[in-house]
Amino acid sequence: MRRIFCVKVLLAVLLGCGGQCGTVNAQHAPLNKLDAPEWVKKSLSVAARQSERMAETVERTSLLPRSLEKGMVSAADWTSGFFPGILWQLYAYSGNNGWKQRAEKATALLQGEQFNAGDHDIGFKMSCSFGNGLQLTGNPAYAKVLFRAAKTLGSRYSYKTGLIMSWEPEEKRDWQFPVIIDNMMNLELLMEAYKLSGDTTLRHIALSHADKTMKCHYRADMSCPHVVDYDAETGRCRKFDWNNGSDDVRVSTWSRGQSWGLYGFTMMYRETGHEEYLKQAERIADFLLAHPGMPSDMVPYWDYTGADRSTMRDASAAAVMASALLELSCYSAKGRSYFEAAERQLKSLSSPAYLTEEGTHGNFILKHATGNVLRNSERDGALSYADYYFVEGLLRYIRLTNREPLLVQTQQGIDTNLWMVEDHSDKAVFRTKGDTIEISTPKGLTLWYKPRLTGNYEITYSACMPMNGDPNDRLSDLNCFWGANDPQHPDNLFARAVYRHGVFQRYKTLTLFYVGYGGNHNSTTRFRQYYSGLPGQNDKEVRPVIKEYTDPEHLLKPGKWYRIRIVVKKNISRFYVDDELLFTRKMKPQEADGNFGLRLLENHVLFAGFKVRDI
Repeated sequence: MRRIFCVKVLLAVLLGCGGQCGTVNAQHAPLNKLDAPEWVKKSLSVAARQSERMAETVERTSLLPRSLEKGMVSAADWTSGFFPGILWQLYAYSGNNGWKQRAEKATALLQGEQFNAGDHDIGFKMSCSFGNGLQLTGNPAYAKVLFRAAKTLGSRYSYKTGLIMSWEPEEKRDWQFPVIIDNMMNLELLMEAYKLSGDTTLRHIALSHADKTMKCHYRADMSCPHVVDYDAETGRCRKFDWNNGSDDVRVSTWSRGQSWGLYGFTMMYRETGHEEYLKQAERIADFLLAHPGMPSDMVPYWDYTGADRSTMRDASAAAVMASALLELSCYSAKGRSYFEAAERQLKSLSSPAYLTEEGTHGNFILKHATGNVLRNSERDGALSYADYYFVEGLLRYIRLTNREPLLVQTQQGIDTNLWMVEDHSDKAVFRTKGDTIEISTPKGLTLWYKPRLTGNYEITYSACMPMNGDPNDRLSDLNCFWGANDPQHPDNLFARAVYRHGVFQRYKTLTLFYVGYGGNHNSTTRFRQYYSGLPGQNDKEVRPVIKEYTDPEHLLKPGKWYRIRIVVKKNISRFYVDDELLFTRKMKPQEADGNFGLRLLENHVLFAGFKVRDI
């Protein structure tokens, strides 16, 4: 028997606000409430026990863990942000405020690093600590730190080269403007700060660096060296070089460096939607997964070309790669194969061969993580960044296997157990009072109802555009989706939520029914069916208009409440406004099975009394 969904949005009750306006915590319900296989639960249990012990050392010394060999380091070390990030991840998993308090204390140790322009690693340090903290708490002080840190990182950018300098010039190494592949990871700080501030210079720097790296850092087979040096005046690529991985720069394929690149280009696709970044990430992934030097357990050697010199593994390369593949699986047509590869890597890392026993290994989580083989540094031990990306990968795995969005939602004012927001601006405002959600959005936004609806059902709600002086008041686009599905991810509509990001053209990739009430600046009310295509594809092919109204009686009026009813029954879908039947559509069986979404564009809306019931 089908599960009956009958939900009223009584957010005031959830908030305990006694009918007054309020907000909810920015994070989801704890991830440990979701289904997960035993190997995932065991790994996260070990991570928690080890990190609890490690946190005691951090609080006692005000230092942060780097590796088994180098022990505890100051906040100035490039690895200092990873352990605070692990603490934030354990808070996301457990919901336990003890983890939040530990994370806040560890994160505070990095406060001064927002001004450290000594190298590119400020991105690692601040995104993992303050970035995770912002996602999970919405603390505005963290946003200010991230913006300042991004400006500091941007100070290392050269308009002559179009790149961020990773390290300083060095005469001994004949380096004028050295750039390492790791730097792709630090672009996330710039993109996050751009979204927080609107500073387009930060976005330009990130795109310029990614574009030049894509052009110059990779060989034809999609391998890359660790270091590329550029002419500081002309931006010309001078030479490939190494500081990690193999010193044979003709073929060197340092395993962690390949993972950094995969992760970085996947992230840049998420942040921009630029197809060239997706293709780059796919090519890197395909190269690595087909590489003859990949071991059977998919935990890479230190260098894919270096097994004849040493078969030392690097668990950090596997952890970064697995987390990246899970995200890439959300965007690529080859997503299933990428997901399965990531799952195999996480299972290997969760096995006794790589997962530490509680109370051992210096309270790190993974064994057999390697810093730098040829420089005889941190070999076959433990690394804080291996642990960080391993825990991140496990949490991403839980989210994806439970039909949850890949990344943590940061919207306040809504119940994220029931609703999922895709917000193009990242600046929409939500308020609740009683059974009403007030939404003010400067760009496109979709508010998805997370439970998937099947069979015969009825959706009812009321909506109004008050036009009462809100900065985003605009009498247009009281729209909705229903029966929404992503053919690339039929089991999880939200797998590509970060790709869609509220950008209307990207919803063409879905199958769904759509009504645009008062669209096109309140000149049309249209019914469309989406058949899944490409964002730039012709509307007539992908989302043809089935019926349209243009008379004033079927357009929006300021301050008027509209009662919307959507009925799906016996392979017919009907759409009513104030009990008037506007649209009817015969359907194939199960064609309207899917998710409902309220779709808005540059407006201010009251959304009330939402209910779903089986009929």
